[in-house]
Amino acid sequence: MRKIVFVVFIVGIQSLCSQSISSLNDSIRKYTIQDPKKALDFGYQAISTSDFNKLSWDVYDTNYLIGETLYYINFEKESFDYLFQALRVFENLPIEQRLFKHISKPPWILVTLGNSYFNYGEYERARNYYFEAIENFELYEKKHFEDKFFGLNTVEGNLAMISYTTGDYQKSRQYYERILSRRQSIDKPSDIIRSYTQFINLYLLQDKVDDALSYLEFSEKIFKTESAKPSFSSNSEIQLNFSRAISTYADYLKNKQCYSTSLKLFLQAKRLVKSFAYEIPGLNVSIAECYIGLKDYKLAESILVNNLKSTFNRHPEQFVSGDNRIRNLKAMVTTYQNLGKYDKVLEIKDSIIHYSNQSQIDPYKSLDNVENIILLSEKQAEINESQLRYNKAITLFGGAALILILLVVILRINNILQRERSTRLELERNQFEEELNSKKRELFSKTNFIIQRNEYLQNFRKSLGDDKDLPATCVNRMKREISSLINSESAYSEFDKKFVEVFPDFYKKLNEKYSLSKVDLRLIAYIKMNKSNNEIAQISGISLRTVQSQRYRLAKKLNLIKNQDLNAFIFSI
Repeated sequence: MRKIVFVVFIVGIQSLCSQSISSLNDSIRKYTIQDPKKALDFGYQAISTSDFNKLSWDVYDTNYLIGETLYYINFEKESFDYLFQALRVFENLPIEQRLFKHISKPPWILVTLGNSYFNYGEYERARNYYFEAIENFELYEKKHFEDKFFGLNTVEGNLAMISYTTGDYQKSRQYYERILSRRQSIDKPSDIIRSYTQFINLYLLQDKVDDALSYLEFSEKIFKTESAKPSFSSNSEIQLNFSRAISTYADYLKNKQCYSTSLKLFLQAKRLVKSFAYEIPGLNVSIAECYIGLKDYKLAESILVNNLKSTFNRHPEQFVSGDNRIRNLKAMVTTYQNLGKYDKVLEIKDSIIHYSNQSQIDPYKSLDNVENIILLSEKQAEINESQLRYNKAITLFGGAALILILLVVILRINNILQRERSTRLELERNQFEEELNSKKRELFSKTNFIIQRNEYLQNFRKSLGDDKDLPATCVNRMKREISSLINSESAYSEFDKKFVEVFPDFYKKLNEKYSLSKVDLRLIAYIKMNKSNNEIAQISGISLRTVQSQRYRLAKKLNLIKNQDLNAFIFSI
């Protein structure tokens, strides 16, 4: 009993600890922005499950989510590896197993590819991917409204950035207005603040500060309203997005050398994102740059050194942006130069050169190599498709060959069975013919016996009339007995029995069509045996004339037309 309880306990613990790929994917989504490392931990846990080796939508989703998270933290090469694996899974997945039935390509992967071209200034190619992504998002069913909603906002946000980067602010504003309208329709505060941040950035690029501040005020109003609610959480997206809205305006002021105001805003933004560790390093650098602008080099040095120790010296999986690392080092150079610490300047410059060179020689940090990855992926997809067709052809060929072999075997067996059956039938037919011939011989023998007997009796009866020694009464009596013997039914019944054995259905066919007497049937039987009129007369013990009369009456009963031969008709039955 204890053993059973222990086993049940262990199974229960395992079931509680284990998670399906689907639930792990939900966890990846939850932490992609808030804690990418945790998101990847869930992703690698999903990969380790046994179900990950099976072709399914969850396997596609896991590959995509890991790729998206890696791309988000600038691990572009590793990101593409997972994204293209997701694409291959999607292409090989039967339509009925796909979450989105009508799309031709997963739009989020198209968005990521478009982002790669956007990052390297290839705006036209980026647009092409974004437009294709929009087409596929529009094919989402109604039940996937949220994913479609977020996808269209993301793509149009990227298109807006391309527009203002190329100087088309009007087009950019149109994209942002569509996004804001869409977000306001579902009334999600964090997303509305994100839209306001987009407008803030757009207006600041045009130095329209008042317009930008109006949207910052809108953002602050939403933040204050939401943060006053009991259900508000310090790690909510509202807090993160409001922090980014503030940082956007603070960056503008810093670039305009309004360091005091900028510093206050950066410090406020930093307080808002304490739960978002990956936001802190960049904000620390911006704060230090403000202190440098205010000529407070000691405080700037302290912030930069601590920032470098606490964040930038971590392992790569801690997800520190390479750009922020270089910004931190360059700010330290400026700080040490102003503090007269030139020995440290040389050390840091070496680090800057190291990280800059490392960035430059990264084979995945150039447009050409991004293109190569995409082309290789497309070629790989073609190869996979060709391989799939080849495997299908081999399977079909193998199936056809197997069916052909089975058909040959079946035909061979059937041929053998047919031969055996034919042999058996031939033996049976020969046996039947032999039996039939034997019966025919018996029938003819019986017929000849009757003929010979009757002929003998008739001759004997005739000789009695010539014997003068016998009394007349005795002669007449003997003649009557001989006649009775000639016409005896017992001899003919034996004949009938043998005839039926040789011709089993003959009488039946006649009786079905005609009304015939026993004498008629017996006459027909004699004709069937090809007996002449004289032989029939001898068998029947009657005169030739009587036989002829019987034949005439029989022809009438059989409805024979004039000049139709009776013998030929009977032979045809």
